[in-house]
Amino acid sequence: MTAPNTSTKTQLVCAASLVTVFVTTGCASFNGSLQSLAQLKEANQLESSTSINTIKVSPANWPTANWWERYGDHQLDQLTIEALKDSPSIRIAEARIRKAMALGDIAESTTTPQVTGNFKAVRQRFSANSITPHPVAGTWAYFVDSALNFSYEIDFWGKIKILLTLHLTSYMPAK
Repeated sequence: MTAPNTSTKTQLVCAASLVTVFVTTGCASFNGSLQSLAQLKEANQLESSTSINTIKVSPANWPTANWWERYGDHQLDQLTIEALKDSPSIRIAEARIRKAMALGDIAESTTTPQVTGNFKAVRQRFSANSITPHPVAGTWAYFVDSALNFSYEIDFWGKIKILLTLHLTSYMPAK
């Protein structure tokens, strides 16, 4: 049994490291376009706290969670319960808007050049007791395959622009 060559190991490690660097930098945002949407405000920055402090409100006048029941209307009760049951919260609505914007960004990415890469490394030992010829039988071999692809579709007749517009307008909220 023959051990792999040290220079071959070094080359394989260098190639794998290089591919890792290319893949991770391809996911990085260098122009600052990927920013966190979450912002924490201090309590004294909230405007509601200053406006509520100026008005004296008794707890008896504050609306309860089921404020509509004080009107005694059975139809209003049913409508409100149905509306609250099927209504998304503000966070869910914001998440839906962010998802629609992300889908729009994905659709818009088809108008820019695309670069993709692929890397595969295989280590194989040839059997010493098989039909493999003698100089190769019982040795180890490395097979390395890498590819870098570049593509860009030129929009001669405006087909991509029309499809992008249709896709983006399907996610726009109704006005």
